[in-house]
Amino acid sequence: MKKTETVKKLLFISYFFPPLGLSGVQRQAKFCKYMPDFGWSATVLTSRPRWYFAFDRKMYEEIRNKTDIHRIPSLDHFHLPFFEKFFLSPKKEKLSNFGKSRSFAFPDPEIGWVPFCADYAVRLCGKIKFDAVMCSVPPFSSALAGLLVSKRCGLPLAIDFRDPWIDEKLFPSATKYHAWFNLELEKSVVRNSSLIITINEKIRNSILERHGTKNTAVISHGYDPDDFPEMVLQSRETFTVCHMGSLLRGRKPDVLLRALDLLRFENIKAVFIGKNSDSALKTAEEKGLKVKIESLGYLSHKDAIKEAMKSDVLWFYISPSEGDAVSTGKLFDYLGTGLPIIASIPNNTDAAEVLRKTGAGDVVSPDDHETLSEKIKDLIKKKSRRSLNSRRSHPDYDRKKLTGSLCEELDKIRYESF
Repeated sequence: MKKTETVKKLLFISYFFPPLGLSGVQRQAKFCKYMPDFGWSATVLTSRPRWYFAFDRKMYEEIRNKTDIHRIPSLDHFHLPFFEKFFLSPKKEKLSNFGKSRSFAFPDPEIGWVPFCADYAVRLCGKIKFDAVMCSVPPFSSALAGLLVSKRCGLPLAIDFRDPWIDEKLFPSATKYHAWFNLELEKSVVRNSSLIITINEKIRNSILERHGTKNTAVISHGYDPDDFPEMVLQSRETFTVCHMGSLLRGRKPDVLLRALDLLRFENIKAVFIGKNSDSALKTAEEKGLKVKIESLGYLSHKDAIKEAMKSDVLWFYISPSEGDAVSTGKLFDYLGTGLPIIASIPNNTDAAEVLRKTGAGDVVSPDDHETLSEKIKDLIKKKSRRSLNSRRSHPDYDRKKLTGSLCEELDKIRYESF
């Protein structure tokens, strides 16, 4: 961007944002990091939770001086300390899934944030001339706040779908009425938006089938080259299989542990990085494999990558219960490491298509521990690690390039609104 060009302003509504951690914040943070390179600056409206599952201070430091961040209070479970003990107590872990069923709040428990966010945004629009408003979902209630702001302030609206809104496997409805109401909410948002962005073709096509909206774009998850060390880190002495990411949404280590049981006489170890990774230790102990398992718990995004890069192979898992539209951000960080990938995932998922397209790894059935063990054993015999430079062969997933694509789409709706 030339210095003489006017910087365009985006009002970016994202309930989840650093210093909150986990995968739901990385995409938004990286967009904000690279937008100035393409003539846009983001003003972020986000929540101010009293508690949360994990925090990533390093990612916050990375973008705090590049983005104007406004933190808005709310009346939802993350803002009410009373709920913390129900979500974080192992004895009451079943309650941590109550938001998934969306049985008492439309479209999700974060609906308590909408009136506060929308009111704040409208007042902010009276002070700053924005060129567009964009919402990152889920939570899908953020899209309702964006719709209100778009209507009140006359701004073109873009919705970035990180997950599908209507998906009975991923977000099951409690009743037919819940399903109908969420469908009506999605229809209202989609048909009043200037741009619909999805992370993959499967989510895009499902929205097109339901609503036939005309302006859509697929902008994938990606990896940020800045997150990867330039030098190869020292490998562990033991051949290491690493799983990076939280064991949530039905993701369990069982199939890998069964594969390790077949390889128990090999010099091999599995390292788990992420929220709830201690569950792998408990399961391994039951199988007599505790000595072959290491749990590092939740780490910042950069630290998790550093640890993963000490490994020989990366294991990727998606539960069949999650549906075929899931395409997690960690897969693209896996690509960024340049290490071999073995994915225990359904063959019809978008993630499987990415691996076939890039040739970066092998796909096996999520319950096939025998083939998984054979793939690992082949790599042990080869005793070779892929060069880190191989990540340069996947430039389409570079976060900066993806942000450029986003800004091109925002330019279009900005000009169309004049």
